[in-house]
Amino acid sequence: MAKRAGRKGQKSEAIREMIKSGVKKPADIKTKLAERGIQVSTQMVYTVKARMSARRSARKISRQREVADSSGPPTNIRTLARFIRSVHEVGGLPEARKILKEMEE
Repeated sequence: MAKRAGRKGQKSEAIREMIKSGVKKPADIKTKLAERGIQVSTQMVYTVKARMSARRSARKISRQREVADSSGPPTNIRTLARFIRSVHEVGGLPEARKILKEMEE
C-alpha cells in the first residue's frame, strides 16, 4: 500500500505536540485528538511517549560521556603503570582502598 504524500508521521507528530502542550495522560491525548478528527490508539500514544523519552535519555547520556571524556587530561601510560605497581606493593586493591579511606578521615 502506497503512502500518501504529506501525511508522513501526522499522528505521531500530533501526539508529540499534545505531550509538549502539557497533556500527559494517554487517554486524554486520545480523546483530544479524536475531537480534531485524528484516530489513534492508546498503545500508539504510549509508544510515542516512550520513544520521546528514549531519545531524550540517549542525548543526555551522550552529553555526559562527552563531558567525562574531555574533563581531564589524558592519562599517561607511565603514570598508570606506577599506580598499578604501587597498588600491588601495598597488598592489592582491598588494602589500597583501606589506605585511601583512612586518608580521607
